[in-house]
Amino acid sequence: MSLPDRINLPEAMINAEWRIGVLERIIDKLIGASPRGIVSAPDLEKWRTESLADIQKKYPAVNLTRTKRVHLPPSSEF
Repeated sequence: MSLPDRINLPEAMINAEWRIGVLERIIDKLIGASPRGIVSAPDLEKWRTESLADIQKKYPAVNLTRTKRVHLPPSSEF
């Protein structure tokens, strides 16, 4: 059985984008309500790196790499 027979890729992609959009809005709201300095640019970078490592472990055959990066000044705090 091939991949397209098991997974509806367009549906999965739309579902993932929707969930990410919801989570981003929740995070923005929480960061906005938190005292300054609770979440820093290095924190966000660490979480991005950890999340990618988790996905790489889950799907080792895919050889995922990070190709797009949002650069933030090291002193940025949210």
